[in-house]
Amino acid sequence: MSTHSLFGASAAHIWTNCTAQPCLASQAKTFEESSDYANEGTTAHNVAAEILKDVLPLESVGTLPDEMIDAIMMYVNYVRRHVLRGEYPAETSKLYVEQRIRLDSIDGGHFFGTADAIVSSKTALTVIDFKYGQGISVQPENNPQLLYYLLGAIELEGLDIMCDKKFYVAIVQPRMEKDPIRKVEVPARSLIAFQAFLEGRYEKVKEDPEYNQGPWCQFCKVKGVCPELKRISNVTTKTDIEGDVTSLPEVEQLSMDTISKVLENASAIKKWLTAVEAYGYNLALEGCEIPRHKLVLGGRATRKWINESKVAEELQSQYGLDIFDIKLKSPAQMEKLVDDKEVVQQYVMVPEKKPVLVPDTDRREPYNLGNELTSLLDQGD
Repeated sequence: MSTHSLFGASAAHIWTNCTAQPCLASQAKTFEESSDYANEGTTAHNVAAEILKDVLPLESVGTLPDEMIDAIMMYVNYVRRHVLRGEYPAETSKLYVEQRIRLDSIDGGHFFGTADAIVSSKTALTVIDFKYGQGISVQPENNPQLLYYLLGAIELEGLDIMCDKKFYVAIVQPRMEKDPIRKVEVPARSLIAFQAFLEGRYEKVKEDPEYNQGPWCQFCKVKGVCPELKRISNVTTKTDIEGDVTSLPEVEQLSMDTISKVLENASAIKKWLTAVEAYGYNLALEGCEIPRHKLVLGGRATRKWINESKVAEELQSQYGLDIFDIKLKSPAQMEKLVDDKEVVQQYVMVPEKKPVLVPDTDRREPYNLGNELTSLLDQGD
């Protein structure tokens, strides 16, 4: 059995929206490589898991960046609070770390995944997910990945959805300054509905799969070979990818309707082009010959220290602190250091936000351009 499920929890938001994705993924020869951000997240997850399993002593994490250590410890401490006290102080809780779960009630051979942490007590079952990323705030409400894990945790514990236990899902996202820990209770009826939803989407995948472009494409590992993203690119730019793509129209010549259509699909096209570049690069590394392209060594490599600690030890006695670049901590980091946050606030300013162009379905209020013009006129006076 593959270590990654085509119908796994972490990709549930992809394949439940784009039911043709599992078939495409099963046929793909090369997958998009993980980004540096994803690799950082993997490192943080692995270290946190080893600490929770008592495999790695806390003093061994000192070589990691301070920001990563702080994030790991926020997650670890939150999990431990659930284990030691549970939802109720008198309870004894059971902890599962990096636990493989299966949904045998649907198809255990295809539906499986790995939950970061599951805490089971006499009265509650809680799934805790560690998110190291800071770009997108992930919410626990109606989160398909967490609901999937929760269904798996219920099967793992041999429970019935309608049992007396309360069910919770929680997200620990330490690098989000606002509400880094978010937890919600999940009613049994919501879990029953979600299981039925998964079963329905699974049948759709098997019987009538369809491509569906959306925000989930950003996280798809096979978007570089996605025919739907290619089609959108062709239609939007009015070109044939199989032929000449060098005669794109000048932007000043585009009509408002065309500009609107391009903007609507710009995100999908950018993701597809980036994925194609990555896919082509991986194919070339595997020895495939790509017409009119070749692999070469990159530009000049930046020199790096072989052993930074050794350099510091040898040179600091002669040159002192001049061998270091000292950087002031950010306001958020400084607030963790000082006792009184007001001391920090008096030196902090929040830069004015700049207008951005978004679809009219965005929930934010439209920007009043008149205010900007008035401000400019006032400055002129």
